[in-house]
Amino acid sequence: MALVQTNQVFPNRAPQYWTAPAVPAVQQGIAWEPLLWTAGAVGLALLVAKAFENPGPVRRCGICDRAGHDARTCSQNPAKRVRLRMVKTGHCSCCKRRFRRTEAHHYAGPADGNKGREMCGTCHLVCGHGGDYRNMAANPLYCRL
Repeated sequence: MALVQTNQVFPNRAPQYWTAPAVPAVQQGIAWEPLLWTAGAVGLALLVAKAFENPGPVRRCGICDRAGHDARTCSQNPAKRVRLRMVKTGHCSCCKRRFRRTEAHHYAGPADGNKGREMCGTCHLVCGHGGDYRNMAANPLYCRL
């Protein structure tokens, strides 16, 4: 394309030449300072909100005094107690010894009559209930005596 001189078309005017507009300086990176200030303010606001948050009411059982359920659904409820359906043999299933008197251990709670073990009195207390009969029953994998 031929460049037409403006003084040839308009002889009374001074020649004008087209120049490309100046390119603005390109920002080389991210402005980190405002971004960090904003992230810090949001983090602080979340911490303050968490500190003043009011937790909801915790359900507690009136029978076993544990959180997460109530007396209506407690597995330790004596009203739901079912006798274990097992024949005692006199052998402790925990320490594998023979005793004259053994006890039936409800390791799934007293409401389930199918899940139980025959244990001696010491194993029943120490291994089955962790030393206190008010603890929840457990099915021990090994003898703790």
